[in-house]
Amino acid sequence: MDTPTISLHSYHLPPPRCEAIPLSATLRPIWRALQAGRWREARTLLRASGGSTTGEQAALNAARARVEQALGNTKKALRWIQRSKELAPTQWFALRLHCDILARRHAHAEATQLLAAQPPDAPAWGLWDEPLTQATYYTALAAWAYRQQERTTARQHLHSAYPTLNNMPAGLLQDLFRLCVNTEQRDGAVAAAAQLITPEAFAASDALLQALVDQGWEEAALRLYLTLDAPGVPADALRRRIVGLCLRTGAVEKARAYHAAP
Repeated sequence: MDTPTISLHSYHLPPPRCEAIPLSATLRPIWRALQAGRWREARTLLRASGGSTTGEQAALNAARARVEQALGNTKKALRWIQRSKELAPTQWFALRLHCDILARRHAHAEATQLLAAQPPDAPAWGLWDEPLTQATYYTALAAWAYRQQERTTARQHLHSAYPTLNNMPAGLLQDLFRLCVNTEQRDGAVAAAAQLITPEAFAASDALLQALVDQGWEEAALRLYLTLDAPGVPADALRRRIVGLCLRTGAVEKARAYHAAP
């Protein structure tokens, strides 16, 4: 099965995986039902469960919120989220459910404010709680900024999500490339393009590099075109691009050499 493409346009916070084992005897069967997506079984178990500690009570309320969210009962989910957060204010489980509900309602500014109030390194409340990874935390903020047309903020959050670009999913790299072009960040656009272009996908690579040319970043585009010179690449098309850019950037001797190449 193909891995779904991640993009800022369609990104949603992933739900809690509920994989934490071992948990207390009270939580364990509920978490197994949640993990398997057996929502009605989990709801039945929750009706018969009462936590013996504040943490357990918060966990049970968060689990009730997850069940109601999964079954489409958003208003009930929000009530359980609130009750859970009253017991465990800095937890991640209910926070991520709340943010996701807001984002799906297109309340992106409110979701942003809510998530940004929680430091990305805030600890889990207990074994049942599931902090967001740095990548997930900042990708969510980037997606919500993107949908509010806050391009510079979205670009900055993507860099925070993936400080090393070679770890960034291709769909997000494409978003980053467009954001850098639109905000005239040449170095960022060139770095993203360098990760995206491949000789095996010359047409797509050519389209990216032409976007650099259109911005006037011709020398950078030329450097990247030269990296595509490999077997299997349409030689005539690549030669025309390289020769044209050599002439436009004043590299006349290099243009002559490529023009004369067999």
